[in-house]
Amino acid sequence: MFRAVFLLCEGGTGLEDSRAESSELHTAMASLLRKFRTRSLSKGELAILAFFIAQALDAAFTYWGVALHGRDIEGNPLLASLMFSIGEGPALASAKLAAAGCGMILHLTNVHRIVAVLTAFYVCAALLPWMWVFTSVPH
Repeated sequence: MFRAVFLLCEGGTGLEDSRAESSELHTAMASLLRKFRTRSLSKGELAILAFFIAQALDAAFTYWGVALHGRDIEGNPLLASLMFSIGEGPALASAKLAAAGCGMILHLTNVHRIVAVLTAFYVCAALLPWMWVFTSVPH
């Protein structure tokens, strides 16, 4: 997708490359869905899938926690600051999309163990504390 932008700078229109990449992306997504249905995902694919699920759950729990308890409940000072600046939804969306993008870069460079470790870290440092907040802190 990014090559189309660079082609435009080099004198091309960028359209000729974006159609080919769109087809490649469609083929890659179809292949991944086929693997998921037949349960033949590799360990790396399972790691990135678990990472994406952890990110989505963290976003949902964070949004829920902030809605119940206010912005001050957020433990990440960078995310809390971003929430005060642009709002909860946009802050969470941008943070989680950035995290997912970084996770995908790690996946595409075949460092799946790091993706798996980051997933475990998110479960321990983000999801479990939110579960504790929801069950222990009165609202």
